[in-house]
Amino acid sequence: MSQRQTQGKPAQGQRTNASGRVGGRNRAAERARDIENITAFTGTTVGSQTTAQAQTTAGRRAQSRAAAAQAQARAVQQRRRLLLVGGGSAVLVVAIVAVVLLLTHPWQSNGMTDPNALNPAPNMLAKGTTAPDFTLSTVNGQQHTLSSLRGHPVILEFFAVWCPYCQAMAPLINNVEKQYANKGVQTLSVLASPFGRNYDISYHQDTSLATKDDMNWFASNFNVKHPLLVDPSFSVTNQYGAGSYPTVYVLDRNGVIRYSSQGAFAQKALADAVAKAS
Repeated sequence: MSQRQTQGKPAQGQRTNASGRVGGRNRAAERARDIENITAFTGTTVGSQTTAQAQTTAGRRAQSRAAAAQAQARAVQQRRRLLLVGGGSAVLVVAIVAVVLLLTHPWQSNGMTDPNALNPAPNMLAKGTTAPDFTLSTVNGQQHTLSSLRGHPVILEFFAVWCPYCQAMAPLINNVEKQYANKGVQTLSVLASPFGRNYDISYHQDTSLATKDDMNWFASNFNVKHPLLVDPSFSVTNQYGAGSYPTVYVLDRNGVIRYSSQGAFAQKALADAVAKAS
C-alpha cells in the first residue's frame, strides 16, 4: 500500500486506470465502479469478486490516484522553478509565462499548502508505537494538538478533498464516531494532498490548490463534524507515511497506534479497531 508509482500524464480527455493504462471510461462510470467496490467491504461481494479482492483493487486505485497527485504536485513545482531560470531577453519570456500561469493556476496565490513539500515516508508508522505529536489548525485558525486527546481513543485520518474514496469513507467514519461516542472517541482529519475538489473529476488537469472553500465544501457535503486540519508544509503527512488516500490510524487512550490502513476500508474493521483501542 505504501509503495508509490509515477505514471505518465494521460492524453486530454483520457485518464489512467489502476494499472497505469489509459482508458476511455467516462468519470461517472468509473466513480460508479469505485463505489461498487467500496460497497463490497461491508461484507457482500461484487459479482465474482470477493471482499478481499475488491479491497485490493480499490486500494491499488486509491494508491494510483495518490501517486498521480504527488507526481502532479512535483510537476507543478517544477514549472514554478523554471520561471526563475533565465537571463537577458529570456526574462521577458519568463515574465509573460508567469502572468499566464498566475491567471490559469490559482495555486500561485491562494493555496493553503506547498505542493513541493509533499513527500510521504515510504512506510506507515508501526503498530505498537506512540503516534508522533503535532499541532495543526483548521481553516478558521483553531489549533488542535494530538497529545491533548490522551485519555480518548482517536481516529486519525489523512485525506484529500478530491478523493472519491475519502468522500465515500466519510459517512463510515461518522457512523463509527456515533457508535463509540460513549467511549469518548475523537477524530482528526488532516489534509494530505495539495489539490482542490476538482482535481480528480478534471482528469488531473485542474491543479488548483485546495482552499478554505474546498475544506468547507467537503465538511458540508459529507456531513463531517470533526476538525479538518491543514498541514501547510506536509510535515505531519510525510512523517505518518500518508502516501495513499485515505490513510487511517486508530490510537488507544495512551496515543499508541493500534490500527492502520490505506485506501478504502470496511466500517466493521474501523469499528472493531476503535473498540479494541477504547
